[in-house]
Amino acid sequence: MVCPLTPALLTKWLGEHPAKVRFAPVIYARLLGELVPGIPVWPRGQELSSGTDRDAEISDAVEKVLREGQHALPFADALARVCERMGKKKPNAQEFLQSVKHARGLAVELSTPGQAIVRLRRLIISDVTKAVLLPSACPLAPEEILVKAREKFGDEIVKWDARTIGNSFLAEKGFFLLGPRCYGLRQHFRLPEKLWSAVRRDAHSLLKAENRPISTADMVNAYRFDWATQTNKYELAYVLREDERFADLGRLLFGLATWGIEERAYIKDLIPKILAESGRPMTSDQVLEHLHRLRSVSPYGITGNLRHHPLVRDYGFGFYGLKSWGDSVNESLVTDATLVEKVIRRSEPPLTFARLCEILAVPSAGGAADKLWQTCASLRSVVRSSDEQNANARLLHKTCSLERALVATARASGRPLPLYEFQWELNSNFGPLFTDRESGDIRRCLEHSRFFLRDADNQFILDVQLDQLGLDDEAISSACREILSHSNEVVGCEDLMERLEAEGKVWEELSPDILGSVLRERPEFEEVGHNRFRVTCKH
Repeated sequence: MVCPLTPALLTKWLGEHPAKVRFAPVIYARLLGELVPGIPVWPRGQELSSGTDRDAEISDAVEKVLREGQHALPFADALARVCERMGKKKPNAQEFLQSVKHARGLAVELSTPGQAIVRLRRLIISDVTKAVLLPSACPLAPEEILVKAREKFGDEIVKWDARTIGNSFLAEKGFFLLGPRCYGLRQHFRLPEKLWSAVRRDAHSLLKAENRPISTADMVNAYRFDWATQTNKYELAYVLREDERFADLGRLLFGLATWGIEERAYIKDLIPKILAESGRPMTSDQVLEHLHRLRSVSPYGITGNLRHHPLVRDYGFGFYGLKSWGDSVNESLVTDATLVEKVIRRSEPPLTFARLCEILAVPSAGGAADKLWQTCASLRSVVRSSDEQNANARLLHKTCSLERALVATARASGRPLPLYEFQWELNSNFGPLFTDRESGDIRRCLEHSRFFLRDADNQFILDVQLDQLGLDDEAISSACREILSHSNEVVGCEDLMERLEAEGKVWEELSPDILGSVLRERPEFEEVGHNRFRVTCKH
C-alpha cells in the first residue's frame, strides 16, 4: 500500500476490538514508527516544512503530474505517474510519502482511511482550463469552460468570472482563439498540421502578388484555396504567426515581413504632405485613413512614425501637425470639439477652465478663451460647475468613473484618507457627477479597486504611496527570494504569503497586492501574469 499509517487507519484495522486497547491509537501509531522506522507514520497528518533537495525534486514532479489534467489522484496512482515522469530517478514509496508529507504546494486528504489522495493546494486558471479542454472534442467559450470547471472542481475552487479567464488564455500558455470567443488547445485545430507548410506557401504567394496586407478572413473566403474549407480565419492567423515571413498587423490582417523597411521609408515622405494639405492638426487615425488611399500600412506603426518624424509636432491627445506651423494653429484647436472633448476626458479630474487653456496653449482670457468656452458649452458629454465663464470653473466629463475620481482625490491629498474624507472631497469637487453615491458605494469601489490598499487604521491609500506604510521592502523581498530560489516555479502572491507565514515571517501590513507591488520593483523578480512571480537570478 502507498499509504501512511494514521490513527484513523489504525482504528479501522482494529475493527471490533478498540475497547480492549489501553491507550489512544495515536500512541500506538507513534510507537510502531519508533519500533520500525521504515513505517511511514503520520500521527498528525501532513506537516508542512522544508525538506531535502530530493524531497523538492519529487514534490515538483507530483505537482507537474497533477497539472497535466488531474488536480487530485490517489497516492498509488500519483506515485506510478511520478515514476514514469522521473525515469531512472523514480522514487520508492517511502521517498514519495516523505516528500508529499512536507510539500507546501500539495494538500493531502486522509478522510478515508487507507485511501489517501494528493491534490494541488492551489489551482491556477490555466490548469483548470486545460483540465476542461483536454477531454473536450471542440473549443469552448469562457462561460462553457467555467460551467464544466465548476462541475469538475466545485464552486468553492472555481470562483473566477468569464472575463477573468478570457484574459488568461494566451498562446504562450497553449491556449488559442479558434472561433468567435471560443478557445481550445492545439489538438482542437481543424486544419491538419501536415497542410500548414502548403497553407503558408499559398498565403506568401498571395501577399507577394497582391502587394498589400490581406486579412485571414479574405484568404479563407475570397480566394478559393483547397484548404479553406478545413479552417477559419482564427486558426489561419495562428498558423501564419508561427512563420517569420509574415508580419501580424493586428485584427487578423497580415503582410510580409520584408515590407517593413520599404514602407516606413515611403510613409515618412507621405506624412508631411498629408498634414500640409489638411492645414490643421490631425489624429493618427485621420492620417492613417489618408495613407490607406495611397498604399498599405500597419495601423500599429503609424503612431510611431508620427512621433519620431523630424517634421511632425505632437500636439498631445492624439493630434499631430507640422513643426513649421508653430503656435499659429493653437487658436484653431479651441473650436475643434473632438479635441476639446478628448482633452477634458483624458485630463486629471476635476479640470478647471484655466488648466484647459494652459493645455491648449491659449490665454485664459481673450478671444481664443471665449471660443474655447463656447466649445465646452456645446459638448453634451461635459458638465460645467458654472454657466458663467471663469478660470476656476470645473469641467467634468460624464464618463469619469467613481474609481477615477477617488484616485484623483487620493493623489491630490498625498496621504491615507478615511472613507468620510473621500465623500467630502467628492461632494466638493465632483458634486454634479456623484451626488447620488452613498458611502456604501464609495466603500465598495475603494475595496475592489486595484489602485487602493487599506492600511492598519482602516484608511485607504494608493498603491503608489506604499512608502508611507513603512514596510521593510528589503526584508520582504529577501524572504521571498529565498523561497523562490529553490525552484523555477511561478508562485502567486497569496501562495507566497502562505509560505512566508509557514516560516514565521509575518508582516501585519502585508497583503497580496502590497507584496506584488514590492516584488514588482525588484529586478531579481519576474512577474508572469498578475501578481505571480519567479526569481530570474538565484545568485
